[in-house]
Amino acid sequence: MKKFRLTIGVVTAVLSLVIADTAVAQTHDSPASTPASKAERRAQRKEARAKKNVELKKLESAGYKPAEDQTNYPDNVQNAAKKAQ
Repeated sequence: MKKFRLTIGVVTAVLSLVIADTAVAQTHDSPASTPASKAERRAQRKEARAKKNVELKKLESAGYKPAEDQTNYPDNVQNAAKKAQ
């Protein structure tokens, strides 16, 4: 159960970084770029999810395994991020 909680924590941390990065990028576009319709908001969420999935796959291909023991959690993600770049 403890490993499961850590795995959820890791995935949540990675997702929050991606979402924060996406939110910052969107705020720099222009103040009038707020989506007017539900379809536009849905398209933005879908795009953000696709970016998140791409980043997670890069980390996994660089050796990060979210399902493994996460006793060295920050180091695991940072090492995978360095390898991915």
